[in-house]
Amino acid sequence: MPNLRRVLFLCLAGLLAGLSTALPAIEQAVPSTPRPAQGRPEQGREATGSGQGAGQDRVSLGPTPTGVFEFRVLGPDNQPLVDITAAEVTLKINGRLREIRLLQLYRSDPAPAGAAGAARAVVHAPQLAEPFGSNYVSGPGREVLIVVDDDSFGSGREQTLKPALGNLLATLNANDRAGLLSIPTGAINIAPTRQHDVVEAAIAAIVGRQGKADTASERYCRALITLSSLQGVLEGYAGANPATVVFFSGGMVAPNTEVTTKAGQPGETCELRSKHFQDFGLLAQKAPVDFRVAYIPEDTSGGTGTSNELQAGLENLAGVTGNAMVRLAGESDRLMTQLADETSAYYVATFDIDPSERKRSSCRVDLKVGRDGAKIRARQSVTFERDGSGKQGPSLKDLIKVAAVSRELPLRATAFSAREAGSDKLKLVTLFEPRDRSSTLTEATVAVFDGAGKLTAQWMAPTDDLRRSPVVAGILVKPGRYRVRVAAIDADGRRGTVDEMANVELVAAGTASLSALVLGSRTVDGFVPRLLFGRDDAMVFGYVEVYNVPKDAPIGSSMELAITADGPAEMTAPMTMSPASQGDMRALTGSLPISALPPGDYVIRVSVSVAGQPIGRVTRTLRKAGQ
Repeated sequence: MPNLRRVLFLCLAGLLAGLSTALPAIEQAVPSTPRPAQGRPEQGREATGSGQGAGQDRVSLGPTPTGVFEFRVLGPDNQPLVDITAAEVTLKINGRLREIRLLQLYRSDPAPAGAAGAARAVVHAPQLAEPFGSNYVSGPGREVLIVVDDDSFGSGREQTLKPALGNLLATLNANDRAGLLSIPTGAINIAPTRQHDVVEAAIAAIVGRQGKADTASERYCRALITLSSLQGVLEGYAGANPATVVFFSGGMVAPNTEVTTKAGQPGETCELRSKHFQDFGLLAQKAPVDFRVAYIPEDTSGGTGTSNELQAGLENLAGVTGNAMVRLAGESDRLMTQLADETSAYYVATFDIDPSERKRSSCRVDLKVGRDGAKIRARQSVTFERDGSGKQGPSLKDLIKVAAVSRELPLRATAFSAREAGSDKLKLVTLFEPRDRSSTLTEATVAVFDGAGKLTAQWMAPTDDLRRSPVVAGILVKPGRYRVRVAAIDADGRRGTVDEMANVELVAAGTASLSALVLGSRTVDGFVPRLLFGRDDAMVFGYVEVYNVPKDAPIGSSMELAITADGPAEMTAPMTMSPASQGDMRALTGSLPISALPPGDYVIRVSVSVAGQPIGRVTRTLRKAGQ
């Protein structure tokens, strides 16, 4: 283990030490009088103030404990009603009328001027590529997680699925976050993002994994595995903002208490009972999730006994979560548009609760809206989090082996590539940190999974490393596309995981190649990589490595900041050669002032030329928070 730890340390030594050495030269390249962006929308800012934390069961409205309840209201045309006022809503919990202390409307598209007294709409502007992955929402807006059970259908049936997924993505606007998760393996795991093209590319890679036709016993066992995986998905949304989860499956059997089947291992059985579905329904009531079910039909004319049986299980699953199953037959665009319209807006009502209600497993909800023709989409019960449960949480090993995301501990992370001299592998460098700077991490790991969902490498954080922010992990891997999962536990026992997809490769630049661009700041200890910048940050420092450069070849480079990926530069500065350069590697450093910039997302671009000829460019999104 000591030798391995030393290898990982050496993976980072050249990169990070080079950054610290380069800082004096960086300061000499600061441009004078930058031209700050005008009329800049506050994109991507860390969410603060009212309208946030809608998935929590307490808000700071006074000394009395409060609860929240999410619901949707549709008109006769199945379009969301977005001008409902608190005076029109009647809410009863366990038969007792509750005064609505606060009513908030969340919607994914810009809201028109509403009636006086209507719930205040919260909207979000589109943004650049995400600067990091996170397990929390940095701003209100619709979140849609697509879950595909690729073990439930064979090769070929994905041709029915993929157009439906494409149509669903097409209904989302630039403000909406979409994610994609394949179960039970988690081989595809794209955290919700506004980069819909990333999700679209992952959809193209979906392949049905079911082999020969299932036996009756295998179908029951698979149903239990699927329910367990979906349970993990819902549990991962505990404490999060409301989201829509759309589950696509080739079928699931309904419970049959008369059948006891072998799970494939000696002494193990699969008993699929109604209680398994009922328990899932109860969990769905607790989670801030609108759970939808879509069936991928077999390519046959007419129903068969087996297909009817598999539909029955999905209908049961949809029923316990309060929705009807959607059957992907013929053109799916209308179905997906209807689903997207229904989920494009929701309300969050905040009300007082009795402390005794925290001791109950479930509280009955009766919700009415005084509007003719209004249709309500809401759960029939609500469960409030119990204080001091003392339940032992999952270990790091447990956190990385499941596909579902844990959001109890908000985290952010990013990963990038650099060359490892003398090796056919590349450095996969991962940066991560808790969202709350006051959180103290006590355990953490970084796990790397290949395209088949197989764990290929793992890094365990030494205690000393956890005292730094961000934590820096280095792993040597072969070039390729990987899912990087960070799992961490803090001093309060909170667990969190965050996934980041990483293309481990160098950027081709003619006969040369480039590393990823790293952004950071300067402290008394030297260069520190950064995931998020704030109002107190005066400068952003950039670092990039160029490889396979002839010894005497002159290199030119510039660092610039822009509002859009291909938009004009708002400010530009030349980069300089760092003393960290060695052999055929040239380390380039530069800096730009950001104190005058309003909060938002900006793109940092670095262009490189050799002997006066442009050879390549690397970019990274800089996020500046409002505090």
